[in-house]
Amino acid sequence: MQIRSTPSLRHFKEKKVLAAKHLLVLLAEARRHFMKIDNVQYTVTSIAGKITVVGDLHGSLDDLLMIFFKNGLPTADNPYLINGDFVDRGPASVEVSTLLFSLSLLYPNSFLINRGNHEDVIMNKRYGFTTELVKKYGLLANRISKGFEGVFRVLPLVTVWITACWSVTGVSRISLTCSTLTIYLDTSTPLFCDPQQKPTRTGKMK
Repeated sequence: MQIRSTPSLRHFKEKKVLAAKHLLVLLAEARRHFMKIDNVQYTVTSIAGKITVVGDLHGSLDDLLMIFFKNGLPTADNPYLINGDFVDRGPASVEVSTLLFSLSLLYPNSFLINRGNHEDVIMNKRYGFTTELVKKYGLLANRISKGFEGVFRVLPLVTVWITACWSVTGVSRISLTCSTLTIYLDTSTPLFCDPQQKPTRTGKMK
Protein backbone atom coordinates (compact mmCIF):
# COMPACT_ATOMS: atom_id res chain seq x y z
CA MET A 1 0.00 0.00 0.00
CA GLN A 2 1.31 3.40 -0.96
CA ILE A 3 0.96 6.03 1.75
CA ARG A 4 1.09 9.37 -0.03
CA SER A 5 0.10 11.50 2.96
CA THR A 6 2.69 10.27 5.46
CA PRO A 7 4.21 13.27 7.26
CA SER A 8 7.90 13.40 8.10
CA LEU A 9 9.48 13.93 11.49
CA ARG A 10 11.15 17.04 10.13
CA HIS A 11 7.75 18.40 9.13
CA PHE A 12 6.57 18.22 12.72
CA LYS A 13 9.82 19.42 14.24
CA GLU A 14 9.40 22.58 12.19
CA LYS A 15 5.94 23.05 13.76
CA LYS A 16 4.17 22.78 10.41
CA VAL A 17 0.51 21.79 10.35
CA LEU A 18 -0.36 18.93 8.01
CA ALA A 19 -2.67 20.19 5.25
CA ALA A 20 -6.32 19.26 5.82
CA LYS A 21 -6.64 17.36 2.53
CA HIS A 22 -3.65 15.16 3.39
CA LEU A 23 -4.84 14.63 6.95
CA LEU A 24 -8.26 13.46 5.77
CA VAL A 25 -6.65 10.97 3.40
CA LEU A 26 -4.46 9.67 6.22
CA LEU A 27 -7.45 9.31 8.57
CA ALA A 28 -9.39 7.38 5.93
CA GLU A 29 -6.46 5.03 5.38
CA ALA A 30 -5.96 4.59 9.12
CA ARG A 31 -9.63 3.72 9.61
CA ARG A 32 -9.47 1.08 6.88
CA HIS A 33 -6.34 -0.35 8.48
CA PHE A 34 -7.70 -0.57 12.02
CA MET A 35 -11.07 -1.96 10.88
CA LYS A 36 -9.20 -5.11 9.85
CA ILE A 37 -7.90 -5.61 13.41
CA ASP A 38 -9.92 -7.20 16.23
CA ASN A 39 -10.58 -5.41 19.51
CA VAL A 40 -7.98 -7.76 20.99
CA GLN A 41 -4.77 -7.81 18.97
CA TYR A 42 -1.94 -10.27 19.50
CA THR A 43 1.77 -9.76 19.10
CA VAL A 44 4.98 -11.66 19.70
CA THR A 45 8.36 -10.36 20.74
CA SER A 46 10.37 -13.43 19.79
CA ILE A 47 12.05 -11.65 16.87
CA ALA A 48 13.11 -8.52 18.72
CA GLY A 49 13.14 -9.93 22.23
CA LYS A 50 11.70 -6.64 23.46
CA ILE A 51 8.89 -4.14 22.99
CA THR A 52 8.64 -0.46 23.94
CA VAL A 53 5.32 0.41 25.60
CA VAL A 54 4.35 4.10 25.51
CA GLY A 55 1.38 5.48 27.40
CA ASP A 56 -0.28 8.81 28.12
CA LEU A 57 1.48 10.98 25.55
CA HIS A 58 -1.45 13.41 25.77
CA GLY A 59 -0.45 15.57 22.84
CA SER A 60 3.21 15.96 23.79
CA LEU A 61 5.18 15.71 20.54
CA ASP A 62 8.44 16.48 22.35
CA ASP A 63 7.96 13.45 24.60
CA LEU A 64 7.28 11.19 21.62
CA LEU A 65 10.31 12.42 19.69
CA MET A 66 12.48 11.99 22.79
CA ILE A 67 11.30 8.39 23.13
CA PHE A 68 12.20 7.74 19.49
CA PHE A 69 15.59 9.37 20.05
CA LYS A 70 16.35 7.18 23.06
CA ASN A 71 14.74 3.91 21.94
CA GLY A 72 15.06 4.18 18.17
CA LEU A 73 12.45 4.35 15.44
CA PRO A 74 10.06 1.41 15.06
CA THR A 75 11.15 -1.52 12.91
CA ALA A 76 10.54 -5.27 12.91
CA ASP A 77 13.48 -5.50 15.31
CA ASN A 78 12.26 -2.59 17.46
CA PRO A 79 8.50 -2.93 18.02
CA TYR A 80 6.31 -0.38 19.82
CA LEU A 81 2.95 -0.45 21.57
CA ILE A 82 1.17 2.88 22.06
CA ASN A 83 -1.09 2.19 25.04
CA GLY A 84 -3.77 4.82 24.50
CA ASP A 85 -4.39 8.36 25.75
CA PHE A 86 -2.29 10.07 23.09
CA VAL A 87 -4.62 13.04 22.59
CA ASP A 88 -6.02 15.86 24.80
CA ARG A 89 -4.34 18.18 27.30
CA GLY A 90 -1.15 18.76 25.30
CA PRO A 91 -0.74 21.27 22.43
CA ALA A 92 0.18 18.79 19.67
CA SER A 93 -2.45 16.05 19.71
CA VAL A 94 -2.94 16.42 15.95
CA GLU A 95 0.76 15.94 15.24
CA VAL A 96 1.12 13.06 17.70
CA SER A 97 -1.94 11.25 16.32
CA THR A 98 -1.03 11.62 12.66
CA LEU A 99 2.51 10.48 13.34
CA LEU A 100 1.29 7.43 15.26
CA PHE A 101 -1.24 6.50 12.58
CA SER A 102 1.38 6.91 9.85
CA LEU A 103 3.82 4.64 11.66
CA SER A 104 1.11 2.05 12.22
CA LEU A 105 0.37 2.04 8.49
CA LEU A 106 4.05 1.77 7.61
CA TYR A 107 4.84 -0.89 10.24
CA PRO A 108 1.54 -2.75 10.84
CA ASN A 109 3.19 -5.67 12.61
CA SER A 110 5.62 -3.76 14.79
CA PHE A 111 3.82 -0.50 15.66
CA LEU A 112 0.62 -1.22 17.56
CA ILE A 113 -1.92 1.16 19.06
CA ASN A 114 -4.53 0.65 21.79
CA ARG A 115 -7.50 2.91 22.30
CA GLY A 116 -7.52 4.85 25.56
CA ASN A 117 -10.36 6.64 27.30
CA HIS A 118 -9.25 9.96 25.76
CA GLU A 119 -9.71 8.63 22.24
CA ASP A 120 -13.35 9.63 22.52
CA VAL A 121 -15.27 12.60 21.12
CA ILE A 122 -16.83 13.56 24.48
CA MET A 123 -13.47 13.53 26.25
CA ASN A 124 -11.99 15.53 23.37
CA LYS A 125 -14.52 18.30 23.90
CA ARG A 126 -13.67 18.47 27.61
CA TYR A 127 -9.89 18.13 27.52
CA GLY A 128 -8.72 20.16 24.56
CA PHE A 129 -8.40 18.11 21.37
CA THR A 130 -11.54 19.62 19.81
CA THR A 131 -10.29 23.12 20.63
CA GLU A 132 -6.92 22.31 19.06
CA LEU A 133 -8.63 21.18 15.85
CA VAL A 134 -10.60 24.43 15.64
CA LYS A 135 -7.46 26.47 16.21
CA LYS A 136 -5.47 24.65 13.53
CA TYR A 137 -8.13 23.90 10.91
CA GLY A 138 -10.86 26.49 11.38
CA LEU A 139 -13.97 25.76 9.34
CA LEU A 140 -12.71 22.29 8.46
CA ALA A 141 -12.34 21.30 12.12
CA ASN A 142 -15.71 19.55 12.35
CA ARG A 143 -15.01 17.40 9.31
CA ILE A 144 -11.56 16.49 10.59
CA SER A 145 -12.96 15.77 14.06
CA LYS A 146 -15.37 13.26 12.53
CA GLY A 147 -12.41 11.69 10.72
CA PHE A 148 -10.55 11.23 13.99
CA GLU A 149 -13.67 9.91 15.67
CA GLY A 150 -14.00 7.33 12.91
CA VAL A 151 -10.48 6.09 13.60
CA PHE A 152 -10.88 6.13 17.38
CA ARG A 153 -13.99 3.93 17.19
CA VAL A 154 -12.13 1.09 15.47
CA LEU A 155 -8.86 1.15 17.43
CA PRO A 156 -8.02 -2.09 19.27
CA LEU A 157 -8.80 -2.11 22.99
CA VAL A 158 -6.24 -4.65 24.20
CA THR A 159 -2.90 -6.01 23.07
CA VAL A 160 -1.93 -9.48 24.22
CA TRP A 161 1.71 -10.52 24.14
CA ILE A 162 2.38 -14.18 23.53
CA THR A 163 4.45 -14.11 26.72
CA ALA A 164 1.08 -13.98 28.56
CA CYS A 165 1.17 -10.25 29.27
CA TRP A 166 -1.69 -8.03 28.21
CA SER A 167 -1.96 -4.29 28.00
CA VAL A 168 -5.02 -2.06 28.25
CA THR A 169 -5.53 1.49 29.49
CA GLY A 170 -8.22 3.17 31.56
CA VAL A 171 -10.62 0.21 31.82
CA SER A 172 -13.50 0.55 34.26
CA ARG A 173 -13.89 -2.01 37.03
CA ILE A 174 -15.91 -4.64 35.22
CA SER A 175 -15.14 -8.27 34.53
CA LEU A 176 -13.27 -8.55 31.23
CA THR A 177 -11.72 -11.42 29.33
CA CYS A 178 -10.08 -11.54 25.93
CA SER A 179 -13.09 -13.46 24.63
CA THR A 180 -15.61 -10.85 25.74
CA LEU A 181 -13.45 -8.01 24.41
CA THR A 182 -13.06 -9.71 21.04
CA ILE A 183 -16.84 -9.72 20.54
CA TYR A 184 -17.37 -6.30 22.14
CA LEU A 185 -18.29 -4.56 18.89
CA ASP A 186 -20.05 -1.44 20.14
CA THR A 187 -16.88 0.52 20.88
CA SER A 188 -18.88 3.76 21.06
CA THR A 189 -20.16 2.61 24.45
CA PRO A 190 -17.95 3.92 27.28
CA LEU A 191 -15.66 1.17 28.51
CA PHE A 192 -13.13 3.40 30.19
CA CYS A 193 -12.72 5.38 33.35
CA ASP A 194 -10.54 8.37 34.14
CA PRO A 195 -9.17 9.36 37.57
CA GLN A 196 -10.60 12.43 39.22
CA GLN A 197 -8.80 15.60 38.35
CA LYS A 198 -6.66 16.73 41.26
CA PRO A 199 -3.90 19.32 41.25
CA THR A 200 -0.35 18.02 41.59
CA ARG A 201 2.36 19.69 43.62
CA THR A 202 3.13 21.89 40.64
CA GLY A 203 -0.50 22.92 40.37
CA LYS A 204 -1.06 21.05 37.10
CA MET A 205 -4.13 18.90 36.62
CA LYS A 206 -3.62 15.20 36.04
